[in-house]
Amino acid sequence: MHKILIILALFLSVTYLQKTYAQTDTLLTFSEIMFAPLSGQSEFVEIYNSSESDTIDLSGFQLKYLHTTNIDNIIAHNNGLNLNPKSFAIIFEDDYDFMSGIYNSSIPSGALIIKIDNGSFASGLSNTTDRTLILFNSSGDTIDVYTYSANNSNGISDEKIILNKDNSITNWGNSLTQNGTPGAINSITPVSFDLSINKIEINSNPVYEGNEIEISVEIENTGTMKTREAELKLYDDFTWNNFPDDYERFHVEEIDSLMPGQKYYANAQINYANLRQYKIIAVLNLINDENSTNDTLSVIVEVVPKPRKYNDIVINEIMYKPEDGEPEWIELFNR
Repeated sequence: MHKILIILALFLSVTYLQKTYAQTDTLLTFSEIMFAPLSGQSEFVEIYNSSESDTIDLSGFQLKYLHTTNIDNIIAHNNGLNLNPKSFAIIFEDDYDFMSGIYNSSIPSGALIIKIDNGSFASGLSNTTDRTLILFNSSGDTIDVYTYSANNSNGISDEKIILNKDNSITNWGNSLTQNGTPGAINSITPVSFDLSINKIEINSNPVYEGNEIEISVEIENTGTMKTREAELKLYDDFTWNNFPDDYERFHVEEIDSLMPGQKYYANAQINYANLRQYKIIAVLNLINDENSTNDTLSVIVEVVPKPRKYNDIVINEIMYKPEDGEPEWIELFNR
């Protein structure tokens, strides 16, 4: 009986350890590559653990740059090598400035920071030629392969769009953020809830004095989930302080829920435009919006005097034979 209890206890212990540190290597994938940083010693490779529940031990993992024979060993920096579920690990070169490097202030606290055992990925990540990176586990098995496209400006990384094992060219793109997004959701990855102001269109620009300014705002659900109701507010920023003050608001519109990819067009107008420049600011409010960078957009509208037409001004009367002592005169009329 005692032997059975001991065996059962050992079985439960092993099962617990396997659950906590399961080696679900196939759920690891490359998620971002910074091969052309703004400053030296700032290249990085980011990997993502897509598991819902399993922590992955990265001990013994290696990186290889396909065109060289060099293999880089992945080692701990200061917080171990266990990568939590749904989490990122940023792999730096050993000579990255871990005290004041350019990414330090932007890396989320939940990201795992690790490094390779030398000062250069292979012989240095090429920033002019497409190159292939390979991730190996501790048994030497290939876990992931990605060929990055060297068409980026300095400081712009290659980012994966959907964080799965698809490394095709259609699932990668250039970062929208300078210095990339190490340890955070990629800038080109769609979030669950996100409404975007795509553009503001004006009926004509310039607008003639006294005419209406007709405004159309295109809004799109760029998230992956159906949105709730939202609110659009339009402001005439006549103080030119680049801030939508309440007293400058001239239009409010409620927007019904939108399906992913669905667009909505809001229309408004300003009657009898004065002779000045207008700065129209559109602000979108959505509860639980996960991306605030596309919620505000502005456009400048120039209002100019109406152009003169032929015969707008006509000679209406001529006094060519006045009484003695009176002047001659010509009368003009603005039609």
